[in-house]
Amino acid sequence: QAWRIAVVLTDVDVAPVASYARWVLRATATGSALFILNPALDSSLLRTLRTIESEGLDVEAVLERVDEEI
Repeated sequence: QAWRIAVVLTDVDVAPVASYARWVLRATATGSALFILNPALDSSLLRTLRTIESEGLDVEAVLERVDEEI
């Protein structure tokens, strides 16, 4: 995700896009840290996250899968 944000920040010189890209980077970094540091993570959620990671899905595909599961 960080690489994608770096590409956006390098290629797009529009203030709102840069601001949004930085927000996405912060949100994904802190969200990932929460999952890593949370020892009480639900085992079924952890299995789902590991499956998604192993499939190499992009953010849009992950969001679609989350919508399907809810």
